[in-house]
Amino acid sequence: MTRILPQAVAPWKTVLMGSLLLGATGCADPEPKSTTPVVDADGDGFGADEDCDDDNASVHPDADELCDGIDNNCDGTTDDAAAVDAPTWFADADGDGFGDASSAETACAQPPGTVTDDTDCDDSDGAALPGGVEVCDGVDNDCSGVADDNPTDGTTWYADTDGDRFGDPDSPAELCGPTDGWVEDNTDCDDTSNRARPGGTEVCDDLDNDCDGTIDWGLRVPTDYAIFRGAIYNAEDGDIICVGEGTHVDDIDFDGKNLTIESTYGLENTIVQGTGAGPVVTFQSGETSDAILRGLRIKDGRAATGAGIYINGASPTIQDVQVIDAQCNDTTQCAGTGVAVIDGGLTMRNSRILYSDASDARLAMGAGLYAENADVTLWEVIIHDGRMEADPEASSARLYGAGLYATASTIRLIDSTISSNSLELSARPYSAAAAGGSFGFRESA
Repeated sequence: MTRILPQAVAPWKTVLMGSLLLGATGCADPEPKSTTPVVDADGDGFGADEDCDDDNASVHPDADELCDGIDNNCDGTTDDAAAVDAPTWFADADGDGFGDASSAETACAQPPGTVTDDTDCDDSDGAALPGGVEVCDGVDNDCSGVADDNPTDGTTWYADTDGDRFGDPDSPAELCGPTDGWVEDNTDCDDTSNRARPGGTEVCDDLDNDCDGTIDWGLRVPTDYAIFRGAIYNAEDGDIICVGEGTHVDDIDFDGKNLTIESTYGLENTIVQGTGAGPVVTFQSGETSDAILRGLRIKDGRAATGAGIYINGASPTIQDVQVIDAQCNDTTQCAGTGVAVIDGGLTMRNSRILYSDASDARLAMGAGLYAENADVTLWEVIIHDGRMEADPEASSARLYGAGLYATASTIRLIDSTISSNSLELSARPYSAAAAGGSFGFRESA
């Protein structure tokens, strides 16, 4: 049998193999990483591996995007809508050069159909734009906020603030047609009061009621005349006597003149207090309905007949008057202590006859109002608290109609009140008769 022996290995080869084996097992130190620095050429804090332009310090990932043709923030887009200096653009759908404020976008480059203006009031109508020419077409052509205001093709109208149909010449406007608060007339002298207008009736109110350039052109008491007699003496038919505020102790006799006597500030501020020598106001010389007493408080008359207002053979007009505290000063006969109308007429409106006293007379008729052979119209008149009381010492007494007594007369009551008038025979004279606590009529209608 033949045997094959292993080949002998040289000792130096064995050592080499050992070295190779040791190296193959990885027991030696690992190879170190590279320490080469990242380059930041523009010094903006971002290296070339992040900076999209390392030669421009204004370009880096944290930069603001600008409209400059550069990708400033390295997001891969140049001059996008996020650019901080990108302008705002507004749609100009009607192409009039003015944009719609409600349709905005930002962009570095102007988008088609847009403008930088945002003042168009109607971007669907090219005839409506700021500074446009206003015409009568129902459109706000000039974007003033009002359609057809001051149109170039309108007509001139004038403000009528007080509603009297006369316009203020100092307040004109061009309008397209009739408009509330505007008229074509321009002759009003005071557009703050409808009591002042051309053709108006002059009254005592410190206004030029008829726009003739004169305020309260009548005679004035007490400014022009200290007493009524002087003013009436110098007045003519149709004149006005204006009575100033305050208490005037005086009596008034119209003296046959058809004139107007009225207060400037109303009966609450204007009192005519009787002198005690007779009626406070007298009409007895044929005065007609053009003789007017208005806006006065007639107080403290003292007379047997018509202590407040005495009318005989006349037919005046009395309006907005209060007759108060009239008293009969005769123990024989009292008639119409507040107002007496004999052989004439009376039209009385919106007035009061209050607290008339016809006591202590043996014959008393109509403490509030007495009418004899008269035609009387009372419209919104109150006769209140007239009083009659028999004299307890008299042997006889006859009391008739404490509120109103009429004989052979026509009385028209329209929305009027006669109330709380009283007569009293409690003392019981030897012969007494009483009738009509408020009314008394004899052959009257």
